[in-house]
Amino acid sequence: MQTLIINAAPGQKKFLESQLKENGMRLTFLDDLDICGTTLGNMISDNGYQAVYFANYFDDNKPLVREMVMALAGAQNPPSIIVGGIEDGSKRAEVLNISHLNGYGVDDAINSKMSDGELAAAIKSCVRRRHGHAFNIIANSHFAIDITAQKVIAISDDLRKLAKEQPEKLVIDPDAFEDAGTVIDLPPRVYKIIEYLFLNMDNTVPHEKLEDYLHTHRLNPPEANVISPALTDLRAKLSKASGIPKAKIFKTDWENGLSLPSTYDYK
Repeated sequence: MQTLIINAAPGQKKFLESQLKENGMRLTFLDDLDICGTTLGNMISDNGYQAVYFANYFDDNKPLVREMVMALAGAQNPPSIIVGGIEDGSKRAEVLNISHLNGYGVDDAINSKMSDGELAAAIKSCVRRRHGHAFNIIANSHFAIDITAQKVIAISDDLRKLAKEQPEKLVIDPDAFEDAGTVIDLPPRVYKIIEYLFLNMDNTVPHEKLEDYLHTHRLNPPEANVISPALTDLRAKLSKASGIPKAKIFKTDWENGLSLPSTYDYK
């Protein structure tokens, strides 16, 4: 997937390159914006970019971003547009309202306080939502998630045997997702936790990040500690569906958090 990164800081470039290339994204970085938004939009369309991340949004950029969106709105396959550097909710609403009459516009506006890891996950999630089934399904050796349908399965033994040599590259037909294993029924809050862990697979996620993610999706009541009971529920359901012991579902670092592994040392 061709991805254009605009105005990213040097350190952020390096991190995004390492994170997004692993997901099949081919990155191009653009720092010189001495062009109008229409020219930028036409350049994006002509070069077939499927995702655009505008790293640092300021009020002065608003006309440029609006012109870029309007130029891209008429494209046959317009890209995902993610805007970063948003400082507050009112600014986020302003950016998300930059759209053309046909409804095309900015897909997501990302808070400036978001970590690089959260940013990479947000970009991946946004691109999957817009660009259809090929980018919706993520799998490890035993489980798979369809982000659009918000469903999770324990992959069937037969399908895992077919991919025994490279389980992390397991391919699941999006049109037959539920036929690929056992559907795991999860309430919205618990589903969002496994979604975030899939988006950060093999990376340690602190509990605070899970709380922030739930809060972003309005699933985290501020007066309650919901993470621990939700993780207990999630471990139990994943274990029951897959046969993996509860203690092995996640890799746990009691000081720093937990991670969802891409493969399990389990039959």
